[in-house]
Amino acid sequence: MSRFQFNTLYLKIKNEISKQNTLFRESIPAKEKLGVCLRFLATGDSYQTIAFSFRLGHSTVQGIVIEVCNAIILKLKEECIKTPQKEDWEQIVNEFILYTT
Repeated sequence: MSRFQFNTLYLKIKNEISKQNTLFRESIPAKEKLGVCLRFLATGDSYQTIAFSFRLGHSTVQGIVIEVCNAIILKLKEECIKTPQKEDWEQIVNEFILYTT
């Protein structure tokens, strides 16, 4: 993934994955969360391995992956997965009938 692609994805989901710092602890930056999730998705490494690489707890990595994946689905679903319209369904039915008879 290029830096441009990373930044584009980051800008689309940053509001969904950003948390506010508190007096007790600082939140994990949204860019780091995205990096953790993309590393998991790209490599298939275990949560333990990624946790060690990013110096996070493995349960934290698991939560980050779930949170970021949900944000990606929420923000990119309409852009990437087109819901078929009535005409599209009719074409699918006609093609199905054509190929099954």
